[in-house]
Amino acid sequence: MDKSTPFDLDEGLRDRALDALDEFVYEDLRNKITFKCEVASGKPFVEIINYAKKENIDLIVTATHGLTGLEYMVIGSTTERVVRRAPCPVLSIKDPEHEFVEL
Repeated sequence: MDKSTPFDLDEGLRDRALDALDEFVYEDLRNKITFKCEVASGKPFVEIINYAKKENIDLIVTATHGLTGLEYMVIGSTTERVVRRAPCPVLSIKDPEHEFVEL
């Protein structure tokens, strides 16, 4: 991660973001999956790809807004950029309104 970007986070903000991410992982999943919360600053797709390479990540899971047409052309898609450049498989989830259910 390039520490010289103009988007550097102060330690307090970084700590609060890490706490929020840690709380995001459901309690019942903690014993079933290995996870690590990280916060980076910079272009999201670049940071995600660099982190996946550096840490030898097996799978990237990301959400997508499902934008199309003019919105997509103007805003772009971090998920699409990650899918195209990732060093590992990427699971893209379109509808964030649904919760995962354990089968």
